[in-house]
Amino acid sequence: MSPYYAKLEVLHKDIEFVYDLLRKDFGNVFYSLINENNTKIAVIVGTKWFFKTNSDASVTILIKEKEEKLVLELISYGGREGVFGLSLGVHEDFARKIIKSLKKNKIKYNIIAKINYSNPSRISSLS
Repeated sequence: MSPYYAKLEVLHKDIEFVYDLLRKDFGNVFYSLINENNTKIAVIVGTKWFFKTNSDASVTILIKEKEEKLVLELISYGGREGVFGLSLGVHEDFARKIIKSLKKNKIKYNIIAKINYSNPSRISSLS
């Protein structure tokens, strides 16, 4: 599997608004908004079928409150097909659809990091 990771700082205070927006468009597997100890964290999991690989790609979206902003983490993966099991970049395309959805809905953001072919050690260095 070839995971893609992106971390965004979203210049929006309302986690419920961003959660509902992304949940409707991308949460076809699982979604939950957790509110514990005055901290809200949202989890959204979705899949999408891509023609160019004749397979699904999956995405996990984490949304965390951080002061007056939100932090979004996107982890997309899958989309392999064919003799060589190549993803042809559909996992990255899926993550870009989420970023485009923010832009389309006039939600301002800054991309903090993007990691092609991510792994836990590379992601933990971004904390």
